[in-house]
Amino acid sequence: MNEQTDSNNCGGCGSAYACPVLANATTTCTSGACGLTCNSAYTLCGGACIDYQNDENNCGGCGSAFACTTGYTCIGGTCSQGFGYTPSNFNPSSYTPPSGATTDCNATYTSGNGTTAGSFTTGACTGAPPTIYSNIAQSGGPDVDILVFASLTIASSSTLTLKGTNAVILAVYGDATISGTITANGSPGAPSVAAPGASGPGGNHSCGSSAGGAGGNHDNGGGGGGATGAGGTGGQGSAGAGGGTAGAARANATLVPLYGGCPGGESGNWSGTYSGGGGGGGAIQISAAGTLTVTGSIQAEGGMGGNGTSDSGGYGTGGGGGGSGGAILLQGAAGSSMPAADTLVNGGSGGDGSTNSGAANAASCEGAGGTSGTHSGGSGSNPGGNAGAGGGGGGYGYLVVVVE
Repeated sequence: MNEQTDSNNCGGCGSAYACPVLANATTTCTSGACGLTCNSAYTLCGGACIDYQNDENNCGGCGSAFACTTGYTCIGGTCSQGFGYTPSNFNPSSYTPPSGATTDCNATYTSGNGTTAGSFTTGACTGAPPTIYSNIAQSGGPDVDILVFASLTIASSSTLTLKGTNAVILAVYGDATISGTITANGSPGAPSVAAPGASGPGGNHSCGSSAGGAGGNHDNGGGGGGATGAGGTGGQGSAGAGGGTAGAARANATLVPLYGGCPGGESGNWSGTYSGGGGGGGAIQISAAGTLTVTGSIQAEGGMGGNGTSDSGGYGTGGGGGGSGGAILLQGAAGSSMPAADTLVNGGSGGDGSTNSGAANAASCEGAGGTSGTHSGGSGSNPGGNAGAGGGGGGYGYLVVVVE
């Protein structure tokens, strides 16, 4: 035994001379004296090795002055309000917010698609930008992008536009105030383009029979997409045989998993002339650990169907079906204010049919999109003659508001 180097007998013989053993530290005996070195990322504080980035009693520094108050956790050396409830569709302990507040977001965020990660493609957030976790698997639903904030404000003059493939969750580990606008709308259908407009992020997921049906004959309207209510049937044109079938309603009352609306169907085809259906509304979730205050507008509406044009045979063509409304899930702690009046998941209207000159019908023939009052989309109609029939409207989407 060498009392100059033996940490169990350092400077003398017996347990009285043993060097202390601390968690997250390395002890040594050099020249008969005990030495203590905290492991990487730890600092000696009050006789213990502390991680200032995660220790709630010593958050960002040593001592009681750095202790987090009840309900707050230490994240990145800053006391942040923790979730006092279990939010839907993500585990808050799996993600780390930035250390500072996000003071505004006047930007466009394009979510990931399973291969490419999501990113801000236009503009940026001010203050601390969110930490982005992209392409997160969701059981039974599409992948999600989770944008993590310590706190979030969107100014009344600002718009956060959400696009892309994955549904989007804004996870706020403090308070959130939405005075401006957040949009995740489906795009409208286009004349002479068979494909529907792009759905909002998280839309067009496993739609099956909930997607609007195609019009078939050249001047029929396309059917509207379905959500809480069915879409509207496309109008029957002069060639008969009925318009596009209505997209069926589908249930997802809790928005767990999170997904959006379904597209409308294209109009009938004659000589290669179509009108595309509208895209389904996207899926947005905002979960705030603190209060969530919404005085602005949050939108996940279905796109309207494309208007008809004239075909080479001199007939008017039908309108595309409207996309169904998407999904909005809002969660906040007691004291939150989330009025539904400006929280919109309306279905898109069907496209208007055209006359044989390509002009819009004088009499409106498109089906109305579903609303909070009437969940099903309206059916398209035919004003007669060689005019094209209107597309069916998309069904109303899903809105869930929870004060925890």
